[in-house]
Amino acid sequence: MRTAELNELIERACDRFDVDPQLVVNPCRGKRQVADLRHVLIYTIKTNCHYYSLKSIAHIFCKTNHSTVINSIRRSLDYMVTDPIYRDKVHQVQIIADEIKNKFGGN
Repeated sequence: MRTAELNELIERACDRFDVDPQLVVNPCRGKRQVADLRHVLIYTIKTNCHYYSLKSIAHIFCKTNHSTVINSIRRSLDYMVTDPIYRDKVHQVQIIADEIKNKFGGN
C-alpha cells in the first residue's frame, strides 16, 4: 500500500465506524472507540504492508516512536483473542484493505 492507499484505508475505516479521521491520526488517546480503531488500523497496516517500518507507521499516526506501534499491535492481538466484537472490527477493516489493494493493483 502506498500513501494514497493508506489514506483511503484510514478514511474508509473511519467512515465505516463513524469516527473522525483526524482523531485517529491524532497522538491523543481519545475515546475507546477512536483508540480501538487506531489499533486496528496500525495492526492492519503492519500485517498487510511488511515493507512499512514501525517508525514509518508511527509517523502516519503522529506517534513519537515505534514502541507505540508495537504496543498497538500487541493490544490488537490480545483483543482479537478475547473480544469477538473487536475481532469483527479487524475483519471489516481487512476487507476494506483488500478492496483497496485490488483497486490499486494488488501490491
